[in-house]
Amino acid sequence: MPLKTSLLNKGIIKNDIKRLYWFPILYTIALFFAVPLQIILRLNQFKETVPYKHIYGILDFTGGGVQHAFILIVPVLLALLLFNYLQTKKSSDMLHSLPIKRNTLFTSHTLVGFLFLTVPVIANGFITWIVQIINNLHSFYSLEDILLWAAITIVMNMVIFMITVFVGTVTGLTLVQGVLTYIMLFLPMGLLFLVVYNMQSLMYGFSWRFSLVYQDDLLMILSPFYRIIGLYSMEAKNLIGYLVLVLVLFIGGMYLYQKRRLENNMQPIVFKNLSYLFKYGVAFSFMLTAGMYFQEVGGGIAWILFGYAIASFLGYFIAEGILQKSFRIINRKTLTSYSIYMGTVILLLVGISLDFTGYEKRLPSSDEIKGVCFATNYYSYRHQEDKYLYKDPKNIQLISNAHKEIIGNRKNMKFSEKVYGENSGNLYFVYQLKNGKKITRGYEGIDLSPYMDNIKEINSSIEYKKMHYDVLNVDLSKIEKITFESHHDNISKDLVIYDSDEIEELTKLLQDEIISSNYDELRDSRVWGVVDLLLKPEPDENTNIIEATKKYDKYTKEFYESIAVTWYKSFDSIDEWLMEKGYLEEARLVKDEVEFIMVNVADSYEEADKILASMGEGRSLKITDKEKIEISLKNYANHWRYEDSPIYVVAFYNEAGDRIDYGSFYQQHVPQFIKEYFED
Repeated sequence: MPLKTSLLNKGIIKNDIKRLYWFPILYTIALFFAVPLQIILRLNQFKETVPYKHIYGILDFTGGGVQHAFILIVPVLLALLLFNYLQTKKSSDMLHSLPIKRNTLFTSHTLVGFLFLTVPVIANGFITWIVQIINNLHSFYSLEDILLWAAITIVMNMVIFMITVFVGTVTGLTLVQGVLTYIMLFLPMGLLFLVVYNMQSLMYGFSWRFSLVYQDDLLMILSPFYRIIGLYSMEAKNLIGYLVLVLVLFIGGMYLYQKRRLENNMQPIVFKNLSYLFKYGVAFSFMLTAGMYFQEVGGGIAWILFGYAIASFLGYFIAEGILQKSFRIINRKTLTSYSIYMGTVILLLVGISLDFTGYEKRLPSSDEIKGVCFATNYYSYRHQEDKYLYKDPKNIQLISNAHKEIIGNRKNMKFSEKVYGENSGNLYFVYQLKNGKKITRGYEGIDLSPYMDNIKEINSSIEYKKMHYDVLNVDLSKIEKITFESHHDNISKDLVIYDSDEIEELTKLLQDEIISSNYDELRDSRVWGVVDLLLKPEPDENTNIIEATKKYDKYTKEFYESIAVTWYKSFDSIDEWLMEKGYLEEARLVKDEVEFIMVNVADSYEEADKILASMGEGRSLKITDKEKIEISLKNYANHWRYEDSPIYVVAFYNEAGDRIDYGSFYQQHVPQFIKEYFED
């Protein structure tokens, strides 16, 4: 009883309820429109078949951003209203003159805040349960789903509320409290992003993109804002962790509330020691933002350092101006304080540039490596790292050799220099070590030419092909049909293979072609189209709709799992098989359908368009010989190549004189008889 009396005051609680009774009423109505009413409206919208995700998505936070906005806004507004007396001298003096302890004031206001944020959620959870019973929606969501939705909403409301209250104990202005609250929500994630982005320009081999791929869990822990975005993935352990955070913020806020000096009200930061953190934090954030900007626009290290200096100066003195509420802030004291900051930054930058930690040259030895991911992009490995893990000792050695060459070539590059051009690109390495640790490195905007031999050998290996070509791993018994799609300008070819024996023959031919093809052949611009292996999808018992990743068959009007294989013109065995079966003309354009072709030369992309529109004029070459037409068909690409000059424009015509397709020849694929004509 004494504890209850000392921590809560009925008069304060009743006054808060009387003053702000309208707040939970409005919040209840808003939640009703966002959850129960949305379910009712969607039931009416879909009269017969209701997509599962359209209903369940409302409760798992994937059905729109309204609930996310409520969690980010409502608790902040409530905290500002409940504790606004701290930001005005008259109200603060009056309330603190009452014979009530500060911890009692703090606890009473906080309890009212929790009640105002909890009751509307419980009320709407109850209404949602009634809607489920009346409309028999048990197959869409359960009582447990409603309880989880309510628990997530209540806990995250409490987190945002307590962050706002905590910030309010160190600020003396309502506007500053609101702004700092959202800064606190964004700061951990934003600061981590800025730090790793800037590290990329300072440390060779450090990639901000590749580093953050593996930091999802860390971002969820550090940033409530990032967690709110991913509410659908919330688990029970996360809720417990955030309840602990609420308790920590409550205890910390109460402690600071008791230490707060009333005479510092109306000051942006009421604790002197925290004002230093504020100034240096603003300067650091400005500095990193400028560094990111100059790195993104390709300014080089000189511009990055210039950005650090100017932005940190501006950030520091803007923060100083906010604290002093004056423009007259440049004096010996502030300059000395800023000099200390810059001196620390310079020492840190020197240490990083000299690679005191050995980060840039650190490589695992072959006997330490369990496997390694190696690629020119990092997206593929975000959720399928094990699928793209090289374990073949030969490939691991090739990857390590390429990595050593990259490190060795560092001395030939200017600091933070990036290369742009046809041979430039990115390389990423993720070493999985036998001790369970990982070493990640990323090199962006480097010249790939010195490493292409290794890259080509790796990408020509069976291990690589099994990772990237699903046709090599397909279960033949699950293939229902194979389709050929060869789309041209004014003619479309579609062939469907249903016979199981033919499906098996064709699949094995595709597998053999991919296995026997080298790096360059599997990146050739000359393609006929796409071959799709269609697998009948397993019915999804949890949903009434099929995901958009499936392939739709326009003939059967069904969805299928699809394995797409690029149909390269170098796949001679496929042409031979189609010809033997009598399917070739159904699958692609053949020479007998072409009466003649026209070829001309353009010096630019724009000129190529004009020449195509007026083909036959000027010095155009007309070809009617069927063998030459066949050679041309097998060597043209159905697009322009921007890098080529001149551009060999080709158009194919039928017997009626209608154009049925067009494209261009890459320089290395121009038939000799065409090249000789234009060289004369």
